[in-house]
Amino acid sequence: MRRAFLFASALLVAPFAAMALAANAAGDAVAKAERAMYAGDFATARAALRQALNDRPSPPAQAELLLQQVRVQQAARLSGLPDAQEDATLAALSAIAAQADASADLKARIRFAATVSEYFKRLTGAALGDLKPLQAAFDTAAPQLADPCRRADAMFFAALMFQMQDRVADSAPGLRQARQLAETNHCDLELSYDLRHLAEVAELDGDLPGARRFAADSLALRQRIGFQVYVPYSMLQVAELDQKLGDAKAAERQRREALALAERLHLPAQAKAAREALAAGVQKR
Repeated sequence: MRRAFLFASALLVAPFAAMALAANAAGDAVAKAERAMYAGDFATARAALRQALNDRPSPPAQAELLLQQVRVQQAARLSGLPDAQEDATLAALSAIAAQADASADLKARIRFAATVSEYFKRLTGAALGDLKPLQAAFDTAAPQLADPCRRADAMFFAALMFQMQDRVADSAPGLRQARQLAETNHCDLELSYDLRHLAEVAELDGDLPGARRFAADSLALRQRIGFQVYVPYSMLQVAELDQKLGDAKAAERQRREALALAERLHLPAQAKAAREALAAGVQKR
Protein backbone atom coordinates (compact mmCIF):
# COMPACT_ATOMS: atom_id res chain seq x y z
CA MET A 1 0.00 0.00 0.00
CA ARG A 2 2.80 2.38 0.91
CA ARG A 3 4.53 1.68 -2.41
CA ALA A 4 1.28 2.38 -4.24
CA PHE A 5 0.85 5.65 -2.31
CA LEU A 6 4.40 6.73 -3.11
CA PHE A 7 3.91 5.86 -6.77
CA ALA A 8 0.65 7.82 -6.91
CA SER A 9 2.34 10.74 -5.15
CA ALA A 10 5.15 10.65 -7.69
CA LEU A 11 2.62 10.81 -10.50
CA LEU A 12 1.13 13.91 -8.89
CA VAL A 13 4.46 15.58 -8.14
CA ALA A 14 6.12 14.91 -11.48
CA PRO A 15 3.90 17.25 -13.55
CA PHE A 16 4.37 20.05 -11.03
CA ALA A 17 8.13 19.48 -11.01
CA ALA A 18 8.14 19.54 -14.80
CA MET A 19 6.15 22.77 -14.77
CA ALA A 20 8.59 24.31 -12.30
CA LEU A 21 11.55 23.24 -14.42
CA ALA A 22 9.90 24.68 -17.53
CA ALA A 23 9.21 27.95 -15.75
CA ASN A 24 12.80 28.07 -14.52
CA ALA A 25 14.06 27.41 -18.04
CA ALA A 26 11.98 30.28 -19.39
CA GLY A 27 13.19 32.55 -16.60
CA ASP A 28 16.78 31.60 -17.33
CA ALA A 29 16.26 32.37 -21.02
CA VAL A 30 14.75 35.77 -20.22
CA ALA A 31 17.67 36.61 -17.91
CA LYS A 32 20.23 35.44 -20.47
CA ALA A 33 18.58 37.48 -23.21
CA GLU A 34 18.48 40.57 -20.98
CA ARG A 35 22.20 40.26 -20.19
CA ALA A 36 23.02 39.77 -23.86
CA MET A 37 20.89 42.77 -24.83
CA TYR A 38 22.72 44.90 -22.26
CA ALA A 39 25.97 43.86 -23.93
CA GLY A 40 24.63 44.60 -27.42
CA ASP A 41 24.82 40.90 -28.31
CA PHE A 42 21.49 40.58 -30.05
CA ALA A 43 22.31 37.27 -31.71
CA THR A 44 22.81 35.56 -28.35
CA ALA A 45 19.66 37.18 -26.96
CA ARG A 46 17.56 36.01 -29.89
CA ALA A 47 18.99 32.50 -29.78
CA ALA A 48 18.23 32.07 -26.08
CA LEU A 49 14.63 33.16 -26.53
CA ARG A 50 14.11 31.17 -29.72
CA GLN A 51 15.29 27.97 -28.04
CA ALA A 52 13.03 28.53 -25.03
CA LEU A 53 10.01 29.29 -27.22
CA ASN A 54 10.66 26.15 -29.28
CA ASP A 55 10.43 24.07 -26.09
CA ARG A 56 6.66 24.70 -25.93
CA PRO A 57 6.55 26.69 -22.70
CA SER A 58 3.42 27.16 -20.61
CA PRO A 59 1.21 30.12 -21.60
CA PRO A 60 2.53 32.35 -18.77
CA ALA A 61 6.13 31.48 -19.64
CA GLN A 62 5.44 32.07 -23.33
CA ALA A 63 4.13 35.55 -22.56
CA GLU A 64 7.27 36.42 -20.59
CA LEU A 65 9.50 35.11 -23.36
CA LEU A 66 7.66 37.09 -26.02
CA LEU A 67 7.74 40.26 -23.93
CA GLN A 68 11.49 39.85 -23.56
CA GLN A 69 11.79 39.12 -27.27
CA VAL A 70 10.11 42.38 -28.25
CA ARG A 71 12.28 44.21 -25.71
CA VAL A 72 15.37 42.85 -27.47
CA GLN A 73 13.91 43.74 -30.85
CA GLN A 74 13.27 47.31 -29.70
CA ALA A 75 16.86 47.78 -28.54
CA ALA A 76 18.12 46.25 -31.78
CA ARG A 77 16.01 48.69 -33.80
CA LEU A 78 17.57 51.67 -32.00
CA SER A 79 20.97 50.16 -32.73
CA GLY A 80 20.33 50.06 -36.47
CA LEU A 81 19.57 46.34 -36.50
CA PRO A 82 15.78 46.01 -36.93
CA ASP A 83 14.35 42.51 -36.63
CA ALA A 84 11.87 41.52 -39.34
CA GLN A 85 10.05 39.37 -36.77
CA GLU A 86 9.11 42.26 -34.46
CA ASP A 87 5.61 42.58 -35.90
CA ALA A 88 5.08 38.83 -35.54
CA THR A 89 6.13 39.02 -31.89
CA LEU A 90 3.69 41.87 -31.28
CA ALA A 91 0.90 39.94 -33.02
CA ALA A 92 1.54 36.91 -30.80
CA LEU A 93 1.44 39.13 -27.71
CA SER A 94 -1.78 40.75 -28.89
CA ALA A 95 -3.37 37.32 -29.18
CA ILE A 96 -2.30 36.52 -25.61
CA ALA A 97 -3.74 39.81 -24.34
CA ALA A 98 -7.08 38.95 -25.98
CA GLN A 99 -7.42 35.73 -23.98
CA ALA A 100 -10.03 35.75 -21.23
CA ASP A 101 -7.60 34.60 -18.53
CA ALA A 102 -4.97 37.28 -19.25
CA SER A 103 -4.36 39.36 -16.13
CA ALA A 104 -4.82 43.13 -16.10
CA ASP A 105 -1.09 43.59 -15.51
CA LEU A 106 -0.15 41.33 -18.42
CA LYS A 107 -2.53 43.17 -20.72
CA ALA A 108 -1.03 46.50 -19.61
CA ARG A 109 2.51 45.23 -20.19
CA ILE A 110 1.63 44.05 -23.68
CA ARG A 111 -0.05 47.35 -24.57
CA PHE A 112 2.94 49.24 -23.21
CA ALA A 113 5.37 47.11 -25.24
CA ALA A 114 3.33 47.70 -28.39
CA THR A 115 3.33 51.46 -27.79
CA VAL A 116 7.10 51.53 -27.27
CA SER A 117 7.57 49.59 -30.50
CA GLU A 118 5.35 52.02 -32.37
CA TYR A 119 7.33 54.98 -31.04
CA PHE A 120 10.69 53.40 -31.93
CA LYS A 121 9.46 52.60 -35.43
CA ARG A 122 8.53 56.24 -35.89
CA LEU A 123 11.77 57.45 -34.32
CA THR A 124 13.84 55.41 -36.76
CA GLY A 125 11.50 56.02 -39.70
CA ALA A 126 10.72 58.94 -41.96
CA ALA A 127 8.58 60.97 -39.55
CA LEU A 128 7.40 60.95 -35.94
CA GLY A 129 3.85 61.95 -36.80
CA ASP A 130 1.34 62.92 -34.11
CA LEU A 131 2.75 61.80 -30.76
CA LYS A 132 -0.27 62.77 -28.67
CA PRO A 133 -1.96 59.34 -28.99
CA LEU A 134 1.27 57.63 -27.93
CA GLN A 135 1.64 60.00 -25.00
CA ALA A 136 -1.92 59.23 -23.91
CA ALA A 137 -1.19 55.50 -24.18
CA PHE A 138 1.91 55.85 -21.99
CA ASP A 139 -0.03 57.92 -19.45
CA THR A 140 -2.74 55.26 -19.35
CA ALA A 141 -0.29 52.39 -19.03
CA ALA A 142 1.72 53.75 -16.10
CA PRO A 143 -0.82 53.27 -13.27
CA GLN A 144 -1.87 49.90 -14.70
CA LEU A 145 1.61 48.36 -14.42
CA ALA A 146 2.17 46.47 -11.18
CA ASP A 147 5.97 46.52 -11.23
CA PRO A 148 7.32 49.93 -10.09
CA CYS A 149 10.23 49.85 -12.55
CA ARG A 150 7.89 49.24 -15.46
CA ARG A 151 5.65 51.99 -14.12
CA ALA A 152 8.63 54.36 -13.95
CA ASP A 153 9.48 53.40 -17.53
CA ALA A 154 5.99 54.27 -18.76
CA MET A 155 6.09 57.57 -16.86
CA PHE A 156 9.42 58.35 -18.50
CA PHE A 157 8.07 57.70 -21.99
CA ALA A 158 5.02 59.87 -21.33
CA ALA A 159 7.32 62.74 -20.34
CA LEU A 160 9.67 62.05 -23.24
CA MET A 161 6.84 62.66 -25.71
CA PHE A 162 6.91 66.32 -24.65
CA GLN A 163 10.60 66.59 -25.51
CA MET A 164 10.02 64.96 -28.87
CA GLN A 165 7.44 67.69 -29.58
CA ASP A 166 9.98 70.43 -28.68
CA ARG A 167 8.22 71.05 -25.36
CA VAL A 168 11.19 70.34 -23.12
CA ALA A 169 9.95 72.46 -20.21
CA ASP A 170 6.68 70.52 -20.13
CA SER A 171 8.62 67.26 -19.76
CA ALA A 172 10.21 68.30 -16.46
CA PRO A 173 7.42 67.38 -13.99
CA GLY A 174 6.93 63.91 -15.47
CA LEU A 175 10.66 63.22 -15.64
CA ARG A 176 11.09 64.22 -12.00
CA GLN A 177 8.24 61.97 -10.92
CA ALA A 178 9.66 59.08 -12.93
CA ARG A 179 13.08 59.72 -11.43
CA GLN A 180 11.70 59.67 -7.89
CA LEU A 181 9.90 56.38 -8.48
CA ALA A 182 12.99 54.85 -10.12
CA GLU A 183 15.28 55.96 -7.29
CA THR A 184 12.90 54.73 -4.59
CA ASN A 185 12.68 51.28 -6.16
CA HIS A 186 16.33 50.98 -7.31
CA CYS A 187 15.36 50.91 -10.98
CA ASP A 188 18.82 51.76 -12.26
CA LEU A 189 18.19 51.36 -15.98
CA GLU A 190 15.03 53.45 -15.88
CA LEU A 191 16.82 56.04 -13.75
CA SER A 192 19.52 56.35 -16.40
CA TYR A 193 16.85 57.38 -18.93
CA ASP A 194 15.41 59.99 -16.57
CA LEU A 195 18.80 61.54 -15.85
CA ARG A 196 19.72 61.61 -19.54
CA HIS A 197 16.63 63.63 -20.40
CA LEU A 198 16.68 65.81 -17.30
CA ALA A 199 19.93 67.06 -18.83
CA GLU A 200 17.82 68.47 -21.65
CA VAL A 201 15.71 70.34 -19.09
CA ALA A 202 18.79 71.76 -17.35
CA GLU A 203 20.25 72.89 -20.66
CA LEU A 204 17.01 74.63 -21.57
CA ASP A 205 17.21 76.44 -18.23
CA GLY A 206 20.69 77.66 -19.16
CA ASP A 207 22.44 75.41 -16.64
CA LEU A 208 25.09 73.75 -18.82
CA PRO A 209 27.19 72.46 -15.87
CA GLY A 210 24.04 70.95 -14.36
CA ALA A 211 23.10 69.42 -17.70
CA ARG A 212 26.53 67.84 -17.95
CA ARG A 213 26.22 66.41 -14.44
CA PHE A 214 22.91 64.79 -15.33
CA ALA A 215 24.38 63.35 -18.54
CA ALA A 216 27.55 62.15 -16.80
CA ASP A 217 25.51 60.54 -14.01
CA SER A 218 23.40 58.72 -16.59
CA LEU A 219 26.54 57.54 -18.38
CA ALA A 220 28.17 56.37 -15.14
CA LEU A 221 25.02 54.49 -14.15
CA ARG A 222 24.83 52.71 -17.49
CA GLN A 223 28.48 51.77 -17.26
CA ARG A 224 28.02 50.49 -13.70
CA ILE A 225 25.11 48.20 -14.58
CA GLY A 226 26.76 47.06 -17.82
CA PHE A 227 24.20 48.62 -20.16
CA GLN A 228 26.81 48.88 -22.86
CA VAL A 229 24.42 48.95 -25.78
CA TYR A 230 23.42 52.59 -25.18
CA VAL A 231 26.66 53.77 -23.56
CA PRO A 232 27.87 55.27 -26.87
CA TYR A 233 24.77 57.47 -27.00
CA SER A 234 25.45 58.64 -23.44
CA MET A 235 29.08 59.39 -24.29
CA LEU A 236 27.97 61.49 -27.22
CA GLN A 237 25.61 63.48 -25.01
CA VAL A 238 28.38 64.21 -22.52
CA ALA A 239 30.68 65.14 -25.41
CA GLU A 240 28.17 67.60 -26.82
CA LEU A 241 27.87 69.30 -23.45
CA ASP A 242 31.66 69.38 -23.08
CA GLN A 243 31.81 71.11 -26.45
CA LYS A 244 29.26 73.70 -25.35
CA LEU A 245 31.22 74.26 -22.15
CA GLY A 246 34.33 75.00 -24.21
CA ASP A 247 36.26 71.76 -23.70
CA ALA A 248 36.72 70.62 -27.29
CA LYS A 249 39.47 68.13 -26.40
CA ALA A 250 37.29 66.31 -23.86
CA ALA A 251 34.45 66.29 -26.37
CA GLU A 252 36.59 64.74 -29.08
CA ARG A 253 37.95 62.14 -26.65
CA GLN A 254 34.43 61.08 -25.63
CA ARG A 255 33.32 60.88 -29.24
CA ARG A 256 36.26 58.70 -30.20
CA GLU A 257 35.59 56.41 -27.25
CA ALA A 258 31.94 56.21 -28.27
CA LEU A 259 32.91 55.28 -31.83
CA ALA A 260 35.40 52.66 -30.64
CA LEU A 261 32.81 51.03 -28.37
CA ALA A 262 30.09 51.10 -31.01
CA GLU A 263 32.40 49.50 -33.57
CA ARG A 264 33.59 46.88 -31.09
CA LEU A 265 29.99 45.91 -30.30
CA HIS A 266 28.96 46.10 -33.98
CA LEU A 267 26.21 48.68 -33.36
CA PRO A 268 25.73 50.52 -36.67
CA ALA A 269 23.38 53.28 -35.48
CA GLN A 270 25.61 54.20 -32.54
CA ALA A 271 28.71 54.13 -34.76
CA LYS A 272 27.01 56.36 -37.34
CA ALA A 273 26.01 58.84 -34.64
CA ALA A 274 29.58 58.92 -33.31
CA ARG A 275 31.08 59.52 -36.76
CA GLU A 276 28.63 62.34 -37.41
CA ALA A 277 29.40 63.87 -34.01
CA LEU A 278 33.13 63.70 -34.69
CA ALA A 279 32.68 65.41 -38.05
CA ALA A 280 30.46 68.09 -36.52
CA GLY A 281 32.95 68.64 -33.71
CA VAL A 282 35.74 69.31 -36.20
CA GLN A 283 33.55 71.90 -37.94
CA LYS A 284 32.88 73.69 -34.63
CA ARG A 285 36.57 74.24 -33.88
